[in-house]
Amino acid sequence: MAPAVFDVALKDLQAYCGAATEPFLRFAELRRPKVRDQIPRCSFKITETRRVERAGEPDLLVASGTAPAIALRFRLNHAEGKARFLDEARWSAEFPVGPEGGEALLQALDFGGNEVARAMVDVKARPSALSIPAQEPEYVEEKIDQDGTRGPAPGATAEWEGEEVEKEPSSHPEAFPYGAERLLSKTSPQSAAALKTSAWGQSALLLSLFGVTLLGALWIWRRR
Repeated sequence: MAPAVFDVALKDLQAYCGAATEPFLRFAELRRPKVRDQIPRCSFKITETRRVERAGEPDLLVASGTAPAIALRFRLNHAEGKARFLDEARWSAEFPVGPEGGEALLQALDFGGNEVARAMVDVKARPSALSIPAQEPEYVEEKIDQDGTRGPAPGATAEWEGEEVEKEPSSHPEAFPYGAERLLSKTSPQSAAALKTSAWGQSALLLSLFGVTLLGALWIWRRR
């Protein structure tokens, strides 16, 4: 980590919890030169490129060379290839190529995909080679219901699935007394609907109301 970035992180930590961060910054300043000297220094260099002909699929451009230790990925004309490392500096990578030839941009990238170095390479043309199939952008289809609410894409699983339930209050007030409707209003719509549409839910609501009424009567009796 760069000293300026590390200093900002330590100051943020100190402001958050009041910790003493000066010793850590001093240790990092003294240790940084020794650590940097132990990192192998190597420039980005391409030592070999060759086209590998394949039947039934696009050809491959095999490139090899050396790169800094921070370089972990390689990209040819915005298409990332399969790379392998022979030691701390030497690497080899394969990239699919079409029938066209000419100069191509080869980039060395770090872990996050940021460019570390670049170089131009010559690609030999082969008119009879297959073209690289175009890749369509990936996206997730989202279904929008008629009322404007968003739902899962076709084939996806909704967060809650169940039987159809009534959206409006029941037309049978004798089955759901006023107290039960108030109790249902404090629950989620799915839970309330499930209670309304099950005999067990109705019985549970009636028993809870009976218990509340009994406790109220006992309290009034004790007050007298």
